[in-house]
Amino acid sequence: MARLFKSDRKEVKEFGKLGFVGTQKMDKPIIEALQINESEVHLESFSDLSKFTEYRKNHTPRWLNIMGLHDSEMIERLGEAYDVHPMILDKISNTEARSSFEDYDEYIVLTLKMLHFNEAEMEIESEHITFILLEDRVVTFQEHQDHPFGPIMERLKKETSRIRKSGADYLMLSLVRAIINQYSIILEKIGDKIENLEESIFADTSNNLLEELTTYNAEMSYMHKIIRPAKEAITLVCKSDSDLIDREKSQYILNHLMDSVNMISETSDSYRMMLHDQLNIYHTNVASKLNEMFRILTIFSVIFVPLTFLAGIYGMNFENIPELSYHYGYHVVWAIMITMAIGMLIYFRRKGWL
Repeated sequence: MARLFKSDRKEVKEFGKLGFVGTQKMDKPIIEALQINESEVHLESFSDLSKFTEYRKNHTPRWLNIMGLHDSEMIERLGEAYDVHPMILDKISNTEARSSFEDYDEYIVLTLKMLHFNEAEMEIESEHITFILLEDRVVTFQEHQDHPFGPIMERLKKETSRIRKSGADYLMLSLVRAIINQYSIILEKIGDKIENLEESIFADTSNNLLEELTTYNAEMSYMHKIIRPAKEAITLVCKSDSDLIDREKSQYILNHLMDSVNMISETSDSYRMMLHDQLNIYHTNVASKLNEMFRILTIFSVIFVPLTFLAGIYGMNFENIPELSYHYGYHVVWAIMITMAIGMLIYFRRKGWL
């Protein structure tokens, strides 16, 4: 199924019942609980949901990260523990859901796509991630164990990190910024490759170049499909008046998010237009070279028409052709044909056709 459009006909589930939509990427879900304060960061990982229930009674982790979305029962029980609306749980389990933002009284929900660039396959891969911001913690849901928040984890190790001193809202916005920064990194990598094609596009009309252009065009279209709803969702976050976000303390990061997503959107549009222009130039070059080839062939055809006419005349089987018995007739005909060919070449040259 094409990445730009996915039908849900194969993912039929009972209305109102939670069900996973997507490809299972982990054998068993893993839960990470991070205790974060100014003095230390403590990370604990476990798979037993009963331990989570016991853990929740005695601790209040700032960041709870659930990796693996295929266990619908676990998602449902976590939703019950935090009183999350079933519609949100359904969106968490549907990896094909588009980016969105929803504001509730007790929590806010942000759904995004984390992007990875597979340079070996020249393909952009996406991961479905959902953030739920409560008053004192952030709960994140992601598809697999490959941690997309490495830079944030490194910042948390530093005692002077602002994330340690700030609330759950600042932590969530920092995680979102890590995702947007990844968009920028991937866009820069593909952009460099697209710009490098500018040098060869006027000279090279091979199928390899067309394949590269087509590949980049497909990936940029896919990235545009991800960026556009992400921009809409982040714009809503930045404009939200939810009490869960301390705008005074988080204004800088909100402004940075807004500027970054706008820049990424504009850059993505620019590269898509550039690819469109490059494809047009490529096809124009191919057509121009084909026209040049036909022009040369036409000129030689025109040159050989009168020569073929002469050869046809003297190739007829009549006995009384006047010049047939002339001793130097063969040489004269050759001289006439060569003179005609040279004369026509000189004429075409003066006309600029050669």
